[in-house]
Amino acid sequence: MSSSRRASTERTLLSLVPPAPESATRRRAREGHDRHFLSRLDRLNDEHLAIALSLYRDAPLTKTILFLESFWFPDDARRVAISLDDPKDGPFVILTRDAHFVTCLGRGMYLGNMPVIPREALDALCLRVAELRAWVNAAASKPNGG
Repeated sequence: MSSSRRASTERTLLSLVPPAPESATRRRAREGHDRHFLSRLDRLNDEHLAIALSLYRDAPLTKTILFLESFWFPDDARRVAISLDDPKDGPFVILTRDAHFVTCLGRGMYLGNMPVIPREALDALCLRVAELRAWVNAAASKPNGG
């Protein structure tokens, strides 16, 4: 896939996921920001930065992704990498299993042996969450809950 087509696809997938309720954003702000993660965002290009910040700002989406993918993780894995592009070369967002953002690794940086959620899985899960949120919103807007 060409880089311009991939960039267009990335923007399209992110736009499909509606924003989380405002309460989720407020909750993260109350708990404090993940300072180290935020200080490492300069390792990402603009396209990957947009994805990383979307995950950071949407705690329910990120927790859902980690929950659904956690069945594939070894029990002793304390951290998980989300691939923003290539599953081997990165770049990656590193999170704890309970969805605290740890750091970003730029393309080619050493990942170690932590489990990786491939970009394809991230995209597929974002689409599923978008569909679920649309379904819940549609049901909530119907009289008597649908």
